Amino acid sequence: MEAVLRVVPVPGETTWSFLHRLAAAYRLQVSDLAAWWRWVSPVRHRYSGRPDGEVLLDAVAQGQLADWCRVPAVHLARALPSWAAGPQALAEHGRAKDRPGQDGAGRAWWRLGASQWGPVAFGCRLCAVRRGAGSGPVWVYRPPWQRLCVRHGRWLLDVGEGHPLEFADVAAWAGELGRARRRWAGVVRAAGAGGVAPGEVFALARAVVCGWWEREEFWEREVVWGPRLEQLVAAMRGRGVDPVGWGDRQWRLVARDVVVFPDIVAVAQALGDLRLWERAGQGAGGLLRDRAGAQRFAAALGGRLGRPWLGEVEAAGPAGPLARWVSAMARERRRPGGAPPLRGVQGVWWVRGPHRPLEVGAGLRLLAQSPDAGAVGAPHTVVGEGMRRAGDAAGAAERGPAALAVPRRAWHGQGLTRWHAQLFAEGLEHARRHAQRFGHLALAHTGRGGSWRVSTWDGGWPGAVRTRLR
Repeated sequence: MEAVLRVVPVPGETTWSFLHRLAAAYRLQVSDLAAWWRWVSPVRHRYSGRPDGEVLLDAVAQGQLADWCRVPAVHLARALPSWAAGPQALAEHGRAKDRPGQDGAGRAWWRLGASQWGPVAFGCRLCAVRRGAGSGPVWVYRPPWQRLCVRHGRWLLDVGEGHPLEFADVAAWAGELGRARRRWAGVVRAAGAGGVAPGEVFALARAVVCGWWEREEFWEREVVWGPRLEQLVAAMRGRGVDPVGWGDRQWRLVARDVVVFPDIVAVAQALGDLRLWERAGQGAGGLLRDRAGAQRFAAALGGRLGRPWLGEVEAAGPAGPLARWVSAMARERRRPGGAPPLRGVQGVWWVRGPHRPLEVGAGLRLLAQSPDAGAVGAPHTVVGEGMRRAGDAAGAAERGPAALAVPRRAWHGQGLTRWHAQLFAEGLEHARRHAQRFGHLALAHTGRGGSWRVSTWDGGWPGAVRTRLR
């Protein structure tokens, strides 16, 4: 194929995405380019339809691709994360075969890129157009803290989440997101100095903030997230983007990580600041190892975040990821000096399964199975709900401290209690039907009385419960 066009990859782009854009520039299908190579992977069709699929190329195929796009291979190696892994992986594959590559054709191998080079997100199409390709989708490797396109005010979303959105329009507060991203560079440096992976710090901070997102106690006082949510949803609907069947819950789930990103960065900074730990331990002998210590740290953290009521919110529910981190940090500080830090499940930065936020794809699938997943009424009320909560918080602040009492409610960890309550309600209904039919709760112990042995309950039930049967 004679090359006449110059197509430049987007930094961090997947090779499979670059092949799509290169084929589109020549008005071809990606299969037309792939037909030039010999595919050594037996699972081609399994990954070829996935946006997070990846293609590894040997030296011959890489040379052909560089000629087609008219970009030197050394430049492609800097832009495409999987470029360097191709020749080595295919050479090792070829050594296991007899007389490989004698036909002189390039070889290619299908892989799943997300497992090796990190999560795959949509790239900015406007940035890709400036690099000589069409307006098709772009897939790039991006960690969750590098999703902002400052030039066009877009927050890039993950691929394969089951929704048609590629980005969220955050032009109204892109400056705040940009400042938060610059502050994250300091978190990365501090984490590297402490021997901690930035991904671990981000995962913990995200779990803490997303836990607040799901709590009514937090929303009753929060005054920042509501306007952010309003701006984002209004901007997307102004673009004519409103997926069919979506309601309040879907928009809240998709917009969550975008809205709370500045707070995630602020929490990550606070978790690495020993001065905050010392301030929280003042008056308690510097000990922060129990639930009360976690509440003191949450109160100190709330003062830094501009939410002085945060300690009360943490005290209102069961222990979350922040309380677990405080306990793990206290345990780490009591260990003898020079001991290697604990890793994995016992490590300071580990996020337990119940504390991990619900991901967008899984959440949308659960909402799709629920008959009342969407918003009730029209038009959609997600924006008004956020502003209503913000207004309620502001009104409560004006009424004084008594109005700011955080109500207690059951949350994570109450599943067994709710299950027992459900079983009791079902058993009560069985007993009511039996009493209405026979006039008593006596049942012969024949072993064939069904799964509800109602006769064993009569003597042990309180009088109030027996009254409910009549």
